[in-house]
Amino acid sequence: MSTFDLQEIRKQLDKIDREIVTLFEERMRLCGDGRNIRLKTADRSRRDREREAGVCEGHDGRQLPEAGRGRTVQPDDDDQPSVSV
Repeated sequence: MSTFDLQEIRKQLDKIDREIVTLFEERMRLCGDGRNIRLKTADRSRRDREREAGVCEGHDGRQLPEAGRGRTVQPDDDDQPSVSV
């Protein structure tokens, strides 16, 4: 892989990271809105287990893989910390 290819990959990864942050911020805003609605309507239910089960399925109905959950990913760079997923 050439340096140019690596720079292009990093550029694309940076773009994806910015999109992830934007989507996460929007999700957190919506969670807050939902919380406010529950508080105003006295609906104190915290969980919707049926919805949670659906979230754990992919958009095409397949179950998301369990293999990667709860494991630690070791970085390629020794200066970076391990990340639990």
